[in-house]
Amino acid sequence: IQWMKETEMAVVISQDQNEIQTFKKWGLDILPHRAKMEKRELDKEFKDRDNPLRVVFVCAMWLTGFDVELIQAVAQEIGFKKCTVVNMDFDALIPAVNSGKADVAISAVTINDTRKRVVLFTQPYYKSGLAFIVRKDVKDVKAFEDLKGKTIAVQKETTGEVYARKMEEKGAVIKAFASNEQAFTELKNGKADAVVCDLPVLQYFLKNGGSAFVSLAGNPLTVEEYGILIGKKKPDMQKAMDKALDNLKRNGTYDKLYEKWFGKGEK
Repeated sequence: IQWMKETEMAVVISQDQNEIQTFKKWGLDILPHRAKMEKRELDKEFKDRDNPLRVVFVCAMWLTGFDVELIQAVAQEIGFKKCTVVNMDFDALIPAVNSGKADVAISAVTINDTRKRVVLFTQPYYKSGLAFIVRKDVKDVKAFEDLKGKTIAVQKETTGEVYARKMEEKGAVIKAFASNEQAFTELKNGKADAVVCDLPVLQYFLKNGGSAFVSLAGNPLTVEEYGILIGKKKPDMQKAMDKALDNLKRNGTYDKLYEKWFGKGEK
């Protein structure tokens, strides 16, 4: 609040529709959906306001990352003129591709038999695995088994949640959230002791500020492979995407994207 008084403005970026509705109820300004907003645009937006002391709630931020750039490259390789990427909660991905709301879905989705019963997958495009981080002030956790009696934050409907729930019988409390970002916030605020999720997600979080208050603990928990989700009724799309992935790996595009986001290493 003090910072808001000094700057006369705060900008909150989110795609959580529940949060957006809450801020609307508070009477805060909701700016239109746009990819990116520069400071001069914000200044112009509030130039003639009687009361500039308000929170600007930007209801969408641009999407980027390995998955986003890979699916754009795949679409281009197949021959699509446009690839529209829409952010969704993880547990909405399978219903979206099966209902036709989305043609495909990509979001570090682990290929497993349970999911293969309801959707199609492309060939694996990334090797990963589960790991966990703990707050640096949690000194008594060196291995996964040490999380007994602790509070663990996870993204719901993920393999991370499934794995973490193994500790419930040992007294652990599992908090499931719509996104990994919400789980990380719970950890940062001291309301969770650990987060279990995919190793590359954790590595990216640590690289971008998380290492100030958390650290990786123990060894990787699993080895997993990610695939692109496709509706059961679209086997032709599956074949086209597999062919496109093969071509991207053969022509070097995949390697360039991988090294851009993860550095050189085993793929």
